[in-house]
Amino acid sequence: AGGTQRWLRVTGKSLAMEVCLTGIPIGAH
Repeated sequence: AGGTQRWLRVTGKSLAMEVCLTGIPIGAH
């Protein structure tokens, strides 16, 4: 469970950064 939480946190942070940089909504992915 810990590994999954870490992966989700890293992925979420990466997606948030990508959205901030590109302006593409997460739903578009």
